[in-house]
Amino acid sequence: MNAIGAKTAPWGITVGSVEIRDVALPVALQDAMSRQAQAEREKQARVILGSAEAAIAGKFVEAAEIYAGHPEALQLRAMNIIYETTKERGTTILIPSAMVDSLNPSMATATATTALALALADKDGADPQVSLRNALTSSSVMGASPPS
Repeated sequence: MNAIGAKTAPWGITVGSVEIRDVALPVALQDAMSRQAQAEREKQARVILGSAEAAIAGKFVEAAEIYAGHPEALQLRAMNIIYETTKERGTTILIPSAMVDSLNPSMATATATTALALALADKDGADPQVSLRNALTSSSVMGASPPS
């Protein structure tokens, strides 16, 4: 403002204020500024996404440590996920038999023990009930409980 006032003072004009009403930027400069702003937004989004993924990974590690000490909690969580999925959408879910077995380990042990006994009986030509009794006795010794 002082520069304009100094140039107009010889004419007897005093400048009180200066206001810029319109600035015309070249289209190429506008495009460059727009691309730079977009790049900054994308960079910030990547930083936020990366920190969120790191936080999520930390929570997964915590959950894995808890589930490692409490397998029943993992089974309950898996069943809850299945329940929530079917409740919201009302869909049919196909679950692999291995997953069903993992949701009920005592049943999986009983099924595996029975299958082993029958296979041994078939192989040896022995009585399946005797083989099953022997398999149950040996699995009880290993810490598994026989099916009821």
